[in-house]
Amino acid sequence: MSYLFTARALGYLFGAGLVGRWYDRGAGHALISGMLLSMALLFSLIPFTAQLFWLVALLLLLGVAQSMVDVGSNTLMAWIHRTSVAPFLSGLHFFFGLGGFVAPLLASWVLLNNGDVMWCFWALSGLVIPVAATLFLLPSPPPPVTRKGSEVARSQNNKLFLAILLFVAIFVGVEIGFGGWIYSYGLATKLVDPVGAALLTSLFWGAYTVGRLLSITLVMRYHPLIILIGGKVGCLVSFTLLLAMPFSDIVLHISTILVGLSLAALFPTTLSFCEQQLGISGRLTGKFFIAASIGGMSFPWVFGQLLEYQGPETMVAAMEGASLVAILVLMAICKTAKPGTDHVLKIN
Repeated sequence: MSYLFTARALGYLFGAGLVGRWYDRGAGHALISGMLLSMALLFSLIPFTAQLFWLVALLLLLGVAQSMVDVGSNTLMAWIHRTSVAPFLSGLHFFFGLGGFVAPLLASWVLLNNGDVMWCFWALSGLVIPVAATLFLLPSPPPPVTRKGSEVARSQNNKLFLAILLFVAIFVGVEIGFGGWIYSYGLATKLVDPVGAALLTSLFWGAYTVGRLLSITLVMRYHPLIILIGGKVGCLVSFTLLLAMPFSDIVLHISTILVGLSLAALFPTTLSFCEQQLGISGRLTGKFFIAASIGGMSFPWVFGQLLEYQGPETMVAAMEGASLVAILVLMAICKTAKPGTDHVLKIN
């Protein structure tokens, strides 16, 4: 299984780095449609794959296609709505979470009614086809035209973007790490049994999805930096509670919910903040997802090593330390960011 997760992550990283300039040339809907059809084909082939090598190859290609869809969806959404994109990106990412919640239920329903796991893959693949066909018929939004600023302004913009990428890598790493290891953390602390540990995972992702829904309203009322700082402070408080009261199952459940709510709005809000400050292009969004992929691969691995060899409290302390560093990076972003929402400068 570790080979499969790694293959998908590497494919996702490669696709995010490759596809950005393709979207900048136009015909975005056609490209997303083609990638959706590729995903449907690859997913439908999985049941026929009986060797690990070919399964790894399929997951690698699936990761490439998925990253291209993600980069394109976020980029085109920003092109359509520009500086008012925040609630629309929050809605887009809410439906990402909703799909992640519904897909396993659909697979379970197919499995219960048919008894053949192959139909789970084919059912999900079939649902992609009408979406891809509909999207192909829609006109693609044209890439925005940006003008170059002065060399000093360009340098400041590049520094701001690098700080944003570091922030993205950290909070995505904490998000995937906490969501992936909270089950093992609950068992390691002996506060819950396996059923209770599974409930912790459900609580986290349920709160995460609800938080995405709530963020649609929040981004319409508050500046993105306020939401980002509030989210990271919420994480910091949650991890502090876990360290202060490590033997309380009530604190464990409350902190799990609070972490999910705190992290939910960070990704779409950060991307909308990029649009306000820098203007979104395909290449910029690709780099955004590359940073997320690197953080999503590296931080969970570190957290897992700490959990196994140093104990659960050390893992939580590392997550708290990462959240503190993210807040410091946010402070630097606040100093560098422009007060307005004009985005006429171009990122190298």
